Amino acid sequence: MARRPLAEQPREGPPDGIAAGSGEFRTFYEAAHGQLVAHLYALTGDLGEAQDAAQEAFIRAWNHWPRLSSHENPVAWVRLTGQRIAISRWRRARTALRSWVRHGPVNPQPGPGPESVALVAALRELPEAQRRAVVLHHMGGLTVAEIAAEEGVALGTIKARLHRGRAALAGLLGDPAAPVDPAPPAPTAPPTPPAPPAPPAIPAPPAKPSAPSVPEQRRDQDQPPTETKAKSRV
Repeated sequence: MARRPLAEQPREGPPDGIAAGSGEFRTFYEAAHGQLVAHLYALTGDLGEAQDAAQEAFIRAWNHWPRLSSHENPVAWVRLTGQRIAISRWRRARTALRSWVRHGPVNPQPGPGPESVALVAALRELPEAQRRAVVLHHMGGLTVAEIAAEEGVALGTIKARLHRGRAALAGLLGDPAAPVDPAPPAPTAPPTPPAPPAPPAIPAPPAKPSAPSVPEQRRDQDQPPTETKAKSRV
């Protein structure tokens, strides 16, 4: 512990309540206080600790003054009490110092992250009933039935509060998965199917030679062959 310079230590008066007490104790305090501080300062080597221990010793003496005033040596009593207080304070400081050396300084606890800050700010925007339902269910781990029993309402009321609270939180936090019914998309006409390809052209069959007409066939049958006519002339 850091020592206080002597020049910075003002002269201490009696503790609160002692100044308005009996004149006998005030005389005892003014006569013994300086001696006790000097004794404890020599014992501890710390003026601040010595003054604190002396002040506490005189407070204890004031609380026991009806019995202490008949003591044969009140100064010895208050000196022994102050010495015990100073030693006790020194032991506590030594234990704390050893613990600090053994374990090192206490790691500072990290503050809440931006997500937690945003969540708390959003919760403050909810109505009180919805906020209680959301906190008790999602952070406190209570079931809907337990929350309903604690709030003294029906199960459906708690379910409605949870639904509305979650929807409001999703909107406040900018959650893309917010349970808000989106507008249905406008119907679009189905695409026109492509026209089927034209079937390949079938070639026409070759034309058949036309048969001779019936009169021509008869005329040919009526005329004799040319060679037969020539032979008959010879």
